[in-house]
Amino acid sequence: DKKEEIIEQELEEAEELLKDDEFEKAEKKFIDIITADQKNIEAYKGLADLYYEQRMYKEAKETLLFVLSIDKKAACAYA
Repeated sequence: DKKEEIIEQELEEAEELLKDDEFEKAEKKFIDIITADQKNIEAYKGLADLYYEQRMYKEAKETLLFVLSIDKKAACAYA
């Protein structure tokens, strides 16, 4: 559906921003996606990657633990 397409596009943009070290903009995009879709595992993983890249290990860990609370089978939380 249209909402899923928009979220997918936003996720791609957030990932590109993260690759370009545009951490503040990427974080905002990931959070916007999570606000629109609270169970979007990819957005949480992107946010955790962002925190890890910035050496914000506590936040990265908390984000991945939250992923596990949503989906116990989420392999990304173990990586």
